[in-house]
Amino acid sequence: MGSFYASPCSSIRGVYWGLLRAIIATFLLAVFAWAPTQGVSEEPTNIHLVSKQECLSSPSSECLIALAIKVAKSQDSPGTLLLEVSETLLQQGQRERAKLVLGDEIGLGFDAFSTETGFGANSDLWAVSRLSRLLELLEENSFRDLQLRVVSLLEDFLEREKGSDAQDQALYVLFTAFLELGEFEKAFSATVQTTDPVTKWFRYGDVAVAYAKAGRIEEALEISMRIGNPKFREKAKARVAVIFAHQGKIELAKDVLSNAPSDIDTTNAHKAIASALVASGQIDKAVSYTNAMSGKFQKAFVQDSTSGALAAAGEFETALALARSISVYQQRAQALATVGEILVARGEIELAKDVLSEMQH
Repeated sequence: MGSFYASPCSSIRGVYWGLLRAIIATFLLAVFAWAPTQGVSEEPTNIHLVSKQECLSSPSSECLIALAIKVAKSQDSPGTLLLEVSETLLQQGQRERAKLVLGDEIGLGFDAFSTETGFGANSDLWAVSRLSRLLELLEENSFRDLQLRVVSLLEDFLEREKGSDAQDQALYVLFTAFLELGEFEKAFSATVQTTDPVTKWFRYGDVAVAYAKAGRIEEALEISMRIGNPKFREKAKARVAVIFAHQGKIELAKDVLSNAPSDIDTTNAHKAIASALVASGQIDKAVSYTNAMSGKFQKAFVQDSTSGALAAAGEFETALALARSISVYQQRAQALATVGEILVARGEIELAKDVLSEMQH
């Protein structure tokens, strides 16, 4: 495919093209606004030969939608144009009409989302970016069947254009779509094909987290352990531990986190475990776990978080004792502020004033 950047001449053509597209979009929206609201088929409209005169003489919704699609098909990047129309229809609450248009624009194929003029001319990256936006729109509106059709378009593109400069981006879009669809095995398969090792390890972690959220413990741990880089492997395990802690699997979270290095992901996991202990009523264990942290700053961050969890649970005395014991001033002040805010929210104004006054020391 050609360069992603346009020449001055093509930029001028792009301005004209943009104005033309705006006029066409206005026409299309007028057509949809005028079309009757009854009897709209839930199946995608077949793109058939239809004239404006035929629609005016017998103005059915299907006829007018088919006419609008026919007009869009005659323009550059018809898939992109119809995507804009679909977004407007959804904003107007016309879901069924929008779904009809979405289904037909997907039926136009991958090339319908590319452009021959302006910014992004002859670029696979441009088409992939438009399909990415389309997938987001479909996911937002729970059009799973259409999501799967877009996924097929991307899979076909990757099979057909193996040397494209958009391959990595297409793989990322596919990866994200598979995660949203709950197709974790396919998401992992897309990750395996990624050429950049750092990107690959990060996405392994995303898949592991998705498995953990779905309650598939063995798969979550297996994917984490398959990460070849020790640093990224421990980061993934820490993220998985957070999910386990949120699910109340406290001992499992602790096991996953054992021997992990001190970094932000590990600290967040320790926070989640301590908060889970508080939520389960294990107050003494939560405090002991927090105070057993190694590393001055990691310990301070976890103490700050746990103090807030204790205050939220109504354990103000324990929360204050823990907050006052923090050796790092900034985290101690933050912990006291959190306790004070919770006291204010509960109407304990005078006590809150006393607690907040300690932040000055």
